[in-house]
Amino acid sequence: MMKNLRRYATWTLVVMLLFSALFSVQAQNIGSIKQSAKEAKISPDLYQVMQNNGPLPVISTSGGTVETNQVVVDNKIAIEAVANNEDGEGLLNQLKALGLTDGVAYKRKIFGYLPIDKIGELKNVSSLSFAYSFYKPETNTGSVTSQGDAALKADIARTTYGVTGAGVKVGILSDSYNRLNGQAAGIASNDLPAAGVQVLQELPVASGTGTDEGRAMAEIIYDVAPGAAMAFNTAFTGEAGFAQGIINLAAAGCQIIVDDIGYLNAPMFQDGLVAQAVDQVVNNNGVTYFSSAANQARSSYQAPYKNGGTYTNAGFFGTNTAYPTHNFAASGLDNLQQITIPTGGSLRLAFQWDNPYQSISGGTGATTDLDILILNSTTGAILTSGARDQSGGGDPWEITGTYTNTSGAPLNVNVIIVKFAGPDPGLIKWVNYGSRTIIPEYDTKSSTSFGHANAAGCIGVGASAYFDTPVFNGQPTATIENFSSAGGTPILFTTAGARINGIVGTVRQKPEITAVDGGDNTFFGSDFEPNGRPNFFGTSAAAPHAAAVAALMKQKVPAITRNTILSTLQSTALDMDDPSTAGFDAGFDFGTGFGFIQADRALLAISPTSLSLTFTASPTMLTTSGTTTLSATVSGGTTPYSYTFSGPGTITPSGNMASVSGLPAGVQTFTVVARDATAPTSQSISGTVSVTVTQANTAPTVANPVPPQSATVGVAYTLSLASVFTDAETPGSLTLSVSGLPAGLSFVPPATISGTPSMSGVSSVMVTATDPGSLTAGTTFNITVSPAPVVVTPLALTFTASPTMILTTGTTTL
Repeated sequence: MMKNLRRYATWTLVVMLLFSALFSVQAQNIGSIKQSAKEAKISPDLYQVMQNNGPLPVISTSGGTVETNQVVVDNKIAIEAVANNEDGEGLLNQLKALGLTDGVAYKRKIFGYLPIDKIGELKNVSSLSFAYSFYKPETNTGSVTSQGDAALKADIARTTYGVTGAGVKVGILSDSYNRLNGQAAGIASNDLPAAGVQVLQELPVASGTGTDEGRAMAEIIYDVAPGAAMAFNTAFTGEAGFAQGIINLAAAGCQIIVDDIGYLNAPMFQDGLVAQAVDQVVNNNGVTYFSSAANQARSSYQAPYKNGGTYTNAGFFGTNTAYPTHNFAASGLDNLQQITIPTGGSLRLAFQWDNPYQSISGGTGATTDLDILILNSTTGAILTSGARDQSGGGDPWEITGTYTNTSGAPLNVNVIIVKFAGPDPGLIKWVNYGSRTIIPEYDTKSSTSFGHANAAGCIGVGASAYFDTPVFNGQPTATIENFSSAGGTPILFTTAGARINGIVGTVRQKPEITAVDGGDNTFFGSDFEPNGRPNFFGTSAAAPHAAAVAALMKQKVPAITRNTILSTLQSTALDMDDPSTAGFDAGFDFGTGFGFIQADRALLAISPTSLSLTFTASPTMLTTSGTTTLSATVSGGTTPYSYTFSGPGTITPSGNMASVSGLPAGVQTFTVVARDATAPTSQSISGTVSVTVTQANTAPTVANPVPPQSATVGVAYTLSLASVFTDAETPGSLTLSVSGLPAGLSFVPPATISGTPSMSGVSSVMVTATDPGSLTAGTTFNITVSPAPVVVTPLALTFTASPTMILTTGTTTL
């Protein structure tokens, strides 16, 4: 009974450049608008905003309404722009000079909010190739535990293997996280971690109030992997902001990243900016990346373009030219594809063809200009269209307005694809983002999962309602949700724009797996059972369930790679059937991937990798008075690890480190034994490390104090100091210095005092010894200098007379 009820599924859709049915008013023809917009380097819808000096209104026409979701706040409109070179930052700076706010650049693409009165100045921005509107994103739609926890048997896995996701960080990308201010209540009710979620970038205020779908995803992750840390980044800032958010989450340490976002103008046949960012973090950062497959089932038309018939509408195209059209018929001619829109239902088509994107590859990009029109099947009136100008290049996509049937009865409409200019393309494709019950004529039931969910590094996730899984319905396997998107969209171009294998291209196995949706949470969605708790349906809910299981796997085996996580989830999944194909699809199919994942089987299948140990000491050269720090680093196995250190000296352990002191001289060896967690098995590994310990330097000592010394003025004096000091580590390597010597004496290195005292008195002499380590010792002694002795010499007399011969009358002098 329950499984037959209609459910509303959630996959967040970011609608890029919705070209509305404003043109059905015929105020201006599309040919004139295309030309004017091309000259202004903007899209026709942005040109209309400039002309109207405001956002495009909701239009009532032919039994229905056509709606756009442009983001206009305070006379600013959200835009995306493409640089004509690789310098996106340069273009961003030029647009900021025009008044662009909240800008972000990634490679060639720019997002931000531009004053409406500055749109006309974009044509003067030298590095701008073209710009278009960013349209308001759409979401389709503890105390509370998601039934998905039991459906995936994650509760059994946690108990059996003792894992909670501890030590693993999961990144989330969605519209918003806490714009509704519900985090505090979620923490209080134990539906979110006590530490909350790290928010790198919240939804900009200019984007309006978000749904906090990112917080609902966080509640799911917390149910399944309650020990995991989490971070959030909005994905609603254009493809540039989305891609940069992925890079930022990886830089913030997220080993697992999950999103539930789809951009309608993301390349179908080429890896776009977001897909490249996914592959970058997977290949360069070791991230395991999950994304919702989308909720469009197989509501898609895909076929080789076949020229047949023409379409003329002078009021729309501004000319009576008969433009070529696509022939839908397998045989004969039919350029109209009839689609029935149920009462109250809607139709919105994202349409692309096989030309490379200029915003991805550079160059001219598109060589063909196709338009897609939705006509009233009775009157032929244009209800809505996608009709941008790609005649001079650009990106090969169109998105119609959202046409809602308000006629009160089912309404038939016709789709026509018109070639406005250029050569015939090879492959064309549209995906319907309106009501899922629409049954189109010429239905190819093609893939609807594309963009970054189709990236090589991304793990696409389909959805199965919890009550359609074995734990709840007793069946051997799960049943896919009727809205879960199918994979199989071909990649036809490299990122450089080179074609791959004609219109066959490379088809990747997408989605890879199916997880669970429809479980309870505290605030998001409506109460389905009912049990008083809202239910979160859609691949938006399935993707975080899968990401949380990966977090449990990552804790059990930290070294596990993204490829091993994926292959294990696939090999242990319950095989499912794709109901759109005949018979049971054994193994992989484009509807369910490899089947419904089971956490207990996946964790059983992965064995702890052998432990790897790095054991170091720092420093490895020290003295007996120093300390060294031992450090052990283990990888592999399961956390937590325990460590036991042994060796000489005093060891003080702290986790994976230990401080060692009191070591004797010599080469000393230490041992560590590291052990991983005990569940399911325990491993240990040991290692050794050596350090060289030298004797710590000690100060010299006085071996032979100098006794008091005597000297005499004028008498030569010599004293040897060679045996005064000794040193335990460096004998014979001491440096002596002397101070306080009497006048006439001096110190002659290395160890002699010598000279002739010249002044009597008592002098206190200081002798200092310094070893090579700058440690010193000193001693003092006195030198008493006596005066010189008094010497008495005998008298010597010389007595003379001059002259010695004189007369009696003469004199002599004695």
